[in-house]
Order: sequence, then structure tokens, then C-alpha cells
Amino acid sequence: MAKTVRENDFLRSLNGLAYGVFLSVVIGVLFQRLGDAMHLQEVSQWSHLLQTMMGAMIGICVAYAMNARGLHLICAMIAGTIGTVSGGQGAPLMAYLTTFVSVELLKFIEGKTSFDLFLMPLGMIFISGLLVHFLNPYVHLLMVNIASVVNQSAHLHPVLVGLLVPFLMGLITSSPILSTSIAMMVNWSGLAAGAALAGCCAHMVGFAMMSIDDNSITHVIATALGTSQFQFKNILKRPVICIPPIIASLVSGLLSTMVFKIQCSGYGAGMGMTGCVGLFEAIAKMGSRYWLPLICVDIIVPMAICWSMYRAFKKLNYIKSGDLKIQNL
Repeated sequence: MAKTVRENDFLRSLNGLAYGVFLSVVIGVLFQRLGDAMHLQEVSQWSHLLQTMMGAMIGICVAYAMNARGLHLICAMIAGTIGTVSGGQGAPLMAYLTTFVSVELLKFIEGKTSFDLFLMPLGMIFISGLLVHFLNPYVHLLMVNIASVVNQSAHLHPVLVGLLVPFLMGLITSSPILSTSIAMMVNWSGLAAGAALAGCCAHMVGFAMMSIDDNSITHVIATALGTSQFQFKNILKRPVICIPPIIASLVSGLLSTMVFKIQCSGYGAGMGMTGCVGLFEAIAKMGSRYWLPLICVDIIVPMAICWSMYRAFKKLNYIKSGDLKIQNL
């Protein structure tokens, strides 16, 4: 029985991580786009504020998803903030790890004495600090190694670039690792960035299309224009649901590099469809005449492939109703 509870806590916590990233990073990017479009500096400042609150947002959302309440939530906010401040490019993952472990360990302290108000925050700070001290070097090494693999794949033959880069960036987009962090570490541009954009868009648009039957329109839009990380928990439970977006990323990547020669900035490549930043960055790089190829390669093609494969997989009973359900917090 205890094993089942831990597994449920882990899966629920991943759902909380996705919400934390969405409410801070994604909403922050949307406010940035709005502020720039309306020339309102105050709105742009809100964007910066939201993105600096990423650690606290992740902490609260992860803990809430793990059924933590009251003082536990406040302590989780502290843990997430400590993880983010010290996490560098792996800040979201570090914030998640510090929160998850700290919340689990604090369960052994909560309610044992009359000094919860003092012991829980102090315990959370102490545990989070130790976790950051010991885990952060390994998280940093993980990020560096992932960035190295992605960077090496970007310097191969264009056909391989069109296959490997979107494949890797698509998977990263749907994982707890922010694709923007990897893209900024690699600092690429040109065709490789265009291929990365195709991979990110394929997963975001693809999972959004596939999840229409199981989710509200709000969650569908949040996946398409926010983050496909909402589906990471479901990917772990049913890995088969990742096959259509992977196929879509390969096709879109080849079209991007070999046919339309789409280019983008590193930042835009990592953002993908988030707030349509990736598309606007590609247009800024190539010119407004590329709107139609971009929409075809990064939106229509993934939509068509993922929807058709999803329907086929459902008829074959490989995917069942509820496999792509996004749970509310």
C-alpha cells in the first residue's frame, strides 16, 4: 500500500510541476508579448515578476498536488524558491526536486510537537539547502550533457539535423527540463534552430490535438500555446501516446531543414509555440513571406499527423479514453 501512495505522490507532483511552470514562465511570456504589443511597460514588468516567481510557483503547485495544505504549502514555496535561486539552467528541475523531497520528509515532522510553526520552515530551509548543495552539481552536469548531445546533433548532415534535433528538442519540451534552457545553453541559430522549433511545436500542437477528446478547451489551448509538459505524467503512464508527436517532429524537422530552410533564433527555437514566440522569432529572422511555410510545417503538419495517428491508435486500442487527461490541481 505504501508503494502505491508514493507512486501516486510522484505522478501528482509532476502534474503540479507543469502547472507551476505554466503559471510563472508561460503566463509571464504571454504578458511580455502583450506588453510589447501594447507598448505598456507596466505589463512587461508583471511578466518579469511572474518569471522570477517560478520557484515559488513550482513549490506551491507541486506541494498542493501532493495534498499538502496550510503551513506545508508555505514551506514548499520556500523550498521551490531555494531550488530556483541556486539551480542555474536546471532551476525548474532543481525547484521540483527540493520541493518533492522536502514535502515528503516534512511529513515525519508535522504534528509531532507543538512547535510546527518554527520547526517546519526551519526544517524546510535546512533540507532544501542540503539538497541544493548535493544535487545541484549533478543537475548541472545533466543539463550540460543534454545540451552537448543536442549541440552535436546540430552539426551533422542537414538530413540528420532535420531528424535528430527535432526529435531531441521535442522530447525535452514535454519533459521537466525547460527547452528554452537547453536552447540558450547551445546558443544556436539558422537551420538547426528551425529544426528545434519544429520539434517543440510538433509536441505542443500534437499533444493538444490528441487531448481534445479527454480535456476541456482550456487545457487544450494551454498545451498548444503553453507547454506540453502537462502530458509528462501521462507519458510515463502510457509511453505509447508519445509516438505520434515523435513521428510528427521527424516529418516537420525534415520539411523545415530540407525543403523550406526555416531558420530561427535560439530563444525562439526553445520557446516553440509558447505565446507563438517561436513563430515570431522565425519571421523576424526570415521575413514575413515565410508565414505560410511556418504555419504549414510547424502547425498544420503536426496537427494532421498526430490527429490521424491518434485516431488509428485508438481504433487499435493502443490509446484509450482518458490516457491524455490533464488533472486539475
